[in-house]
Amino acid sequence: MEQSHHRWKRKKDEPSTKDIATDKEQNEQCDDELVSFSSKKKSRSNDNDVNDHDYKGDNKDIDTTMTNTTTTIKIEQQLVPPTFQQYVLTNPEEYNSLPKELRNIDYNKDGAAAGIYWRKIQKQPCSSKTPALTFVVHAVSKLARACTLHLPKGRTVPTPIFMPVGTKGTIKAVSTFDLQHDPNNATNPPIILSNTYHLALQPGTDVVKHMGGLHKFMNWNGGLLTDSGGFQMVSLLKLAEITEEGVTFDDPYHQNNNEINGQPSPKRMLLRPEDSIRHQNEIGSDIIMALDDVVSSTTCNDQRFEIATYRTLRWYDRCLAAHSFPETQNLFPIIQGGLDISKGGLRDRCLAGFKARDISQKGNIPGYAIGGLAGGESKEDFWKVVHHCCQALPDDKPRYVMGVGYPLDLVVCTSRGSGKGCSVIYQ
Repeated sequence: MEQSHHRWKRKKDEPSTKDIATDKEQNEQCDDELVSFSSKKKSRSNDNDVNDHDYKGDNKDIDTTMTNTTTTIKIEQQLVPPTFQQYVLTNPEEYNSLPKELRNIDYNKDGAAAGIYWRKIQKQPCSSKTPALTFVVHAVSKLARACTLHLPKGRTVPTPIFMPVGTKGTIKAVSTFDLQHDPNNATNPPIILSNTYHLALQPGTDVVKHMGGLHKFMNWNGGLLTDSGGFQMVSLLKLAEITEEGVTFDDPYHQNNNEINGQPSPKRMLLRPEDSIRHQNEIGSDIIMALDDVVSSTTCNDQRFEIATYRTLRWYDRCLAAHSFPETQNLFPIIQGGLDISKGGLRDRCLAGFKARDISQKGNIPGYAIGGLAGGESKEDFWKVVHHCCQALPDDKPRYVMGVGYPLDLVVCTSRGSGKGCSVIYQ
């Protein structure tokens, strides 16, 4: 992964001085976008084909806390996706200022007193049940756990486990039949991973939905987890423009708007939190991931990490509001915050933010993912972040370390209390 290419682009019509071309310029630039979205309310519609990037509304004083009532801005109907309401932040500095729900936390205290530990169960084993997932901890050895996820339609996933990656609905070089009928039982994983961005690009999640969902599309009876498309903000950063609205990707197959065989390049893909959830609802995976603002762990820009951490919290709220099938699909939030595990640092703030959201949902967040790692940082830094997050996350919920594939990392992450990994680990 190239460290020098972590540019943060803007749309042409956004208020800005100029595009950011180098890391030095990026360090001097502040996110001055004025548009934010709330997850307080949602409306449903079948018309999701909104491609306009410009949103209009009058600036008003908006309270963006989790508990207080907010004020809706009236917007032109043809410009607004029907799955969310638009809100305006009155101060652009709010994008990298501490969210209001986190301002009364004393991070100098330890553990639960600091607001970042919750549901640390002294008596093990334990279990939890949410609408689409039952999680059972069978045994504990220090921090390591042996558990089972019970998913819809009788699918079970023992953990710790490694999830093979089937990005476009298939494991490369291995057919679904071979996966499920290996006479030596060396394969037949209980769950695999697919990618929302790539399936939305080809063949399109509407096609997958028409075929009966991804399980039927690939003739797979096991569990399915889909990434939200957030990782492509790192892997395809050269093609991406990241804003508060979402991320817009150039088509990787038709770059620079060149004509291919005389045909013009397709339109760019706008992936907002609402779009990511709509795609994953159409895919029909058992576990879906919230769209997060992902920054390469090797990026040297503290302000960018701070904005991404707070934006990940806001985007989760929007994902939750857009989620159509909570009774059959489990929405996991993703803990971000770079490598900052200092007391009151970015990882602590993200953990505290999701703790507050879990309390507001009465403990119904089905599981958690630890993201933003395996991007070139040292093994020691990587393991420390995993340990720090697992120490804080609830004992009665699954934990998923994203992007982990090396055998040593799988063992170490399991020993720290994680349970799932994909060229990935679950526990």
